[in-house]
Amino acid sequence: MTIDNRIDLVPEPDELVFRDHIRTPMYDDSALFDAEMERIFKKTWVWVAHASEIPDKGSFKLSQVGRDPVIVVRDRKGEIHVMVNRCRHRAATVCEVKQGKTASFQCPYHGWGYALDGSLRALPYPEQYGDDFDKAQHGLLKLRTDAYAGMIFATFDEQAEPLLDFLGPVTHWIDLFMKQGAGYPVKVLGEHQFSVPMNWKIQLENTTDAYHFPVVHKSFLRSRWTMRPRRSSRSSTRARATSRISATATR
Repeated sequence: MTIDNRIDLVPEPDELVFRDHIRTPMYDDSALFDAEMERIFKKTWVWVAHASEIPDKGSFKLSQVGRDPVIVVRDRKGEIHVMVNRCRHRAATVCEVKQGKTASFQCPYHGWGYALDGSLRALPYPEQYGDDFDKAQHGLLKLRTDAYAGMIFATFDEQAEPLLDFLGPVTHWIDLFMKQGAGYPVKVLGEHQFSVPMNWKIQLENTTDAYHFPVVHKSFLRSRWTMRPRRSSRSSTRARATSRISATATR
């Protein structure tokens, strides 16, 4: 069964969403999931990396856009590219290293070699592919790429709105977050990955749910409060004395 046929089987929203509850198929229906991958993740901007993760020419990192594995890489000119991590010959994984630095990428199956910008540069025994074989037409599939405040985004849709229009008012919150560096650039120092058997929407809903924060993350809130700078006892005494003098003068 093709994806297009499976999309025809997707439940309608009014069959799943009600005023007081949402039915389970919203989270475990496979046809609905396939539709989400095609209609959402293939049609919109998806965050793939932070610029600090690929700081130098030749730096790369593996990421994901929906179900598609991608390579995020900085080429010799310093430009950033996001490419599908599949060889154009037999779809073998081109890069199997999670993060690092390289001068090129080579498919381990048939040896096709790709430049940092994804273009096909060399292949063994080129005569076996025929006289009409055009290397320029067989580079790695590239995604449209843009960035904001060091946050790198990519999309398969060439007709998608500009990244800034897509982000809209979210840029305000990104700017606030980036200011947490107190004047220093924000850098990614590492990451924690968890594999959880759940639908992607559950994680998104949990992220936007503020009601659970003071309950589930109470210890974090307390730690942040205790880290706040406190005035010394001398400063507090001076402040109280000043307040008493001001109050006396006012009376």
